[in-house]
Amino acid sequence: MKKFYSFFIMLAVVLGAVSFVACDTNDPKENENQNNSSQKDDLQGKWVYQVSEAGYMYFEFNGTTFKFHEVGSMGGQVIDAWAGGSYVIVGNDLTLSFTDSNVDEMKANLSKLETHAVLDGNTIHYKGYDFVLQK
Repeated sequence: MKKFYSFFIMLAVVLGAVSFVACDTNDPKENENQNNSSQKDDLQGKWVYQVSEAGYMYFEFNGTTFKFHEVGSMGGQVIDAWAGGSYVIVGNDLTLSFTDSNVDEMKANLSKLETHAVLDGNTIHYKGYDFVLQK
C-alpha cells in the first residue's frame, strides 16, 4: 500500500512539473506581430532631410499609411509634391507601396519610385538620404 501511495505522489509531482513547462504561451508569430506593431509606433511622425535652404524632403507616417513629400521654393512660391500609400515593416526593412500622389504627372510613375527604406534608430535611410525623426 505504501508503494501505491508513493507512486501517486511521484506521478502528481511529475504531472505538476510538466504542466508548468507545457504552458509556454510565447508564440513566435505573436511576438513578431508585437515587434512590428511597436516598430510602427516608433515610425509615427515626421522624418526630414534638408536638401538646401530652399528645399527639403520628408516622410510622414500616420498609422499604416505614409506620404513622401518633396518641398521646394520656386519664384517665391512653396511647392509641396507628395506620393504616398501603405507600408510594411519587417525587422528594420520598410517596404513602401505608393498608390497616390497630389501631382498628376507623378501618378503615372508611382511604380518607378524606390520602394525600400531602412529604419536605423532615429534615422530612415532612403535613396541615399538620411531622414531624421523630428520631435
